[in-house]
Amino acid sequence: MIEKSRVVYKNIIKMGPELDFERFKMKLAERRFKQSERIIPTPEGPLKEYVMTEPKYLRDLIIVSRKGFVVDSRDINYALELITLAYDIYENIMRDYVEYIQTDIMGLYEIIVLVKNAEEVPSKVIKEDILSKFDGYLGTDIKPFGVSFYKGIPAAPHEFIVINLAPVLIPFQKSSRLKVNITYRGTDSEKAIRFIRDIPTFIEKLVKVLVD
Repeated sequence: MIEKSRVVYKNIIKMGPELDFERFKMKLAERRFKQSERIIPTPEGPLKEYVMTEPKYLRDLIIVSRKGFVVDSRDINYALELITLAYDIYENIMRDYVEYIQTDIMGLYEIIVLVKNAEEVPSKVIKEDILSKFDGYLGTDIKPFGVSFYKGIPAAPHEFIVINLAPVLIPFQKSSRLKVNITYRGTDSEKAIRFIRDIPTFIEKLVKVLVD
């Protein structure tokens, strides 16, 4: 069971015309998004961003600049709504240029999952006979804290996915929370959105394999 989540989805222009982020900001303002702005130092010089807070929960954000947009949400389903909205505006502004633009899509997804004996999950993947080889360096009773997996090729236009799992430890108590951090890289927005949509099913299968 997913207790809470955070989705950070970035659509960044790597090659092609810059985004008219003033128009993008106006489109969100028409939908009652609250506006603030900031200047971010970058190697290319100062980058102006509009931080637009959605009106429903007054919590989640769409951040837009000439380089693209970022969605930052505390709910997977609402994140999908905001990403869909952002792409609708983005494609309406860029129009015929969309097919010629090269983008870098990056997702950072943090999910807290409720499981029994979360601290025992890494031990089901990393076997004790491997850990015993470290005894001479770190002493005895060594236990794994986390586990990582990856899939894909770390170069455009391929998808590359890294999954890190670790228990949320509580002093002197058994943990019932497992933190799953997923880093996603790709260039295809449809695949990236499909991946987010499938996260709950993926988490369910992952927990079943590691906990059962």
